[in-house]
Amino acid sequence: MIDILRTGMSGLLAFQQALATTGHNITNVNTPNYSRQQVDLTATLPQNLGNSYLGTGVNLAGISRSYDAFLTQQVRNYGASASQMETLNGLISQVSSLVGDADTGLAPALQKFFAAAQSVADTPTSVPARQVMLSQGESLATSFQDLDHQLSGLRDTVNQGLQGAVTNINDLATAIAAVNRNIALAPSGAGAAPNDLLDQRDKLLADLSQLVPVQTVAQPNGTLNVLIGNGQSLVVGNRANFLEVGRSALDPQDLAIHLQGQSADLSAQLTGGQVGGYLEFRRTVLNPAQDSLGLLAIGLAATVNAQHRQGMDLDGNLGGTLFQAGAPRVLADANNTGTATLTAAINDAGQLRGSDYAVSYDGANYTVQRLSDQAVVASGASGSFTVDGLTIALNSGTPKAGDHFLVQPTRQGAADFAVTVTEPSKIAAATPIRTSASQSNLGSASISAGKVLNVTDPNLRQAVAIRFTDPTTFDLIDTATHTTLAAGQTYTSGNPIAVNGWEVRISGIPQTGDSFQVTANAGGVGDNSNALALAGLQSSQTLLNGTSNYHSLYTQLIAEVGAHGNRAESTLKAQQALLEQTTQARDAASGVNLDEEAADLLRFQQAYAAAAQVIRVADSLFQTILDAAKG
Repeated sequence: MIDILRTGMSGLLAFQQALATTGHNITNVNTPNYSRQQVDLTATLPQNLGNSYLGTGVNLAGISRSYDAFLTQQVRNYGASASQMETLNGLISQVSSLVGDADTGLAPALQKFFAAAQSVADTPTSVPARQVMLSQGESLATSFQDLDHQLSGLRDTVNQGLQGAVTNINDLATAIAAVNRNIALAPSGAGAAPNDLLDQRDKLLADLSQLVPVQTVAQPNGTLNVLIGNGQSLVVGNRANFLEVGRSALDPQDLAIHLQGQSADLSAQLTGGQVGGYLEFRRTVLNPAQDSLGLLAIGLAATVNAQHRQGMDLDGNLGGTLFQAGAPRVLADANNTGTATLTAAINDAGQLRGSDYAVSYDGANYTVQRLSDQAVVASGASGSFTVDGLTIALNSGTPKAGDHFLVQPTRQGAADFAVTVTEPSKIAAATPIRTSASQSNLGSASISAGKVLNVTDPNLRQAVAIRFTDPTTFDLIDTATHTTLAAGQTYTSGNPIAVNGWEVRISGIPQTGDSFQVTANAGGVGDNSNALALAGLQSSQTLLNGTSNYHSLYTQLIAEVGAHGNRAESTLKAQQALLEQTTQARDAASGVNLDEEAADLLRFQQAYAAAAQVIRVADSLFQTILDAAKG
């Protein structure tokens, strides 16, 4: 009877554990990352009866969890990618709203400024029209500054996001190390895995993968080593290594990420999760957008100023600088061991590109790399280079091998954009020279309006006569000193004639003795020729090597931001779909199904009752034997 009792007791205990496990599954149906558990039952060793074996019951071999390591890692990977794209898409949307706003963006301010310049051309003597042009110039400067300020605010958002993410990563690393410790200390053996601790660790790893991609390496004692980046250890057994943020060695406006106690910047290696989203946004959208905005500000200031200087204001003075823009920056790597300093200056705004440049020194030569396309654009030992309208030169000191510099030609362009003229009369709407033909001319030739080539020429406004000695030859004569500047010049209809920093064109057929004059535009307050030229700059292809005007450059900026946004949104949808699919696959393998658990609950309940009945029968049989013995 004792064997029947033992058999019944083994079943009773086993099915009691099965019922408890099923109940545990049911109560954790909504617990994130919970893996369904199940009891593993095996028959106990049978009793040898000589010619046969008699079963002795059931043994609880252990409680295992339904777990698929491959699907779990896929969920982590797709979760990291989806988190990265979600962060990236949200930030790009903000940039797109800033630059593309039809009311508050830069495009309306540009349009209004050049419309005001055209109004000055229409009424060059009108002081109110000139005042409106200055006011619109101030509004344009404010738009540049505000937009750059908003972009700088997004840079602060990125920095704050990185700081918060690193804090969360460190907290999760600490928690994972603690769980690893508990797993290592948990009683081990066949079927004795601490399932709930393993699920807790998986939940922590899933949360960590939302911040940064992770890889795991299992250890014999059940712990997991957690790696990030290119294999940097974040958690080793029960010990957590911590990340920290600090100012970038190259650009102090940006934050870099490195392991505590180490100087190596890990930013380029963290390509997923929220951290990867922040870093990709900064690298591929924010920096190019701010550089392009600065390029527009610098190009606008340079070309408008160049034209304005060719004009003459209401007081008869040559035009001065109308706008100013931020100057290039050169940043030395904080880890440089040499004493060299570099300078950068813009020599041709029309050739500038919206890109930063990395300058490195290998001990013998400098290398200049354009970061927008990673192209090496210059190299040599001198340390002086002219690339893309920019001059980079060694200023002082001695470099050492491994020194690095970052050149930002346009990053500050919009932030420091401002109007430098405060008086309406100082707007140079007129051209400082005028042309005329002698009334006694007999030929059919005519002279064009004068074009200023060099406003710094001291003889720019000196009176000059162009006198034809015959229909194919002319002399240039300074009429104030009666000095011949050039004699016997060959005449070709329509060809430029240049002297004293100006240029004119004579077309037609002159006669011997015909004369044309180029003189100072004294009292030319009603002249609008330079104002027309200023207004015409709006559509002139003056930027990016003559391929772009102001509007098209800004439109290109909007289009590039929009393209990044479209790619991020499409990728986000794809990653979310993949994440959903893999999550469903993992849940199908590991999740709790209430219908199955209800069926198991009923089955184990019946088995428990049956085992109890076996014990009851054994007890009855035992009592029968006792009664028989008494009798």
